[in-house]
This record gives sequence, C-alpha cells and structure tokens, in this order.
Amino acid sequence: VIPEEDPDLMALKMIELEETLMSMDPSARFAVDKATMQDEKYMDSMKRMFLRVEQYHAENAARRMVSHFAIKLSVFEGREEVLGRDIRVCDFDRDPRDRHI
Repeated sequence: VIPEEDPDLMALKMIELEETLMSMDPSARFAVDKATMQDEKYMDSMKRMFLRVEQYHAENAARRMVSHFAIKLSVFEGREEVLGRDIRVCDFDRDPRDRHI
C-alpha cells in the first residue's frame, strides 16, 4: 500500500527544491535550466519524481536532478532537444559506427 501524498508537503518541498537549484552554480545546473526552458510541465513532474525518490529531501533531489540531466546531455552528445522530454527510441543511433565521436 502506497501512502497518500500530502499536497501541502509537496508544495513546500517543490519551493525548497527550486531554491536549492537556484543556489547552485549555474554551470552545474545548465542542463536542468535548458530542460526547464523547453518544457516546464515536464520538469515539474521530474522535480516531483526526484523529491519522492529522495524522500522529500530537497538538497539530495537537486543533486540527483543535476547529475541526471548532465548525464542525459552527455549521453546524447550535447543534443539539448532531448532534455525537456522523455527519451525516445529514435533518439538512439541505429548503428554505433554512425556516431561522431
């Protein structure tokens, strides 16, 4: 049984997460900022997910988020268009030899 989420707690933690992200070095949160510019609704759902994973600890959620989006940007070799949405099968190269390394 999954306990019901407290909307007031989530709202408070969303603010705390946003403040924590904004206090981080802009170069560290580059990919998070790019993704937010692309789709705020998607990023709100991601913030909620990271808060839940980190049991509402905003600082841990912020660190995990920054890491996740930096890795996502790195895996897709700087293709920023994949940041503000879920990854699709078509985002992957069909033949690894086609990659420009």
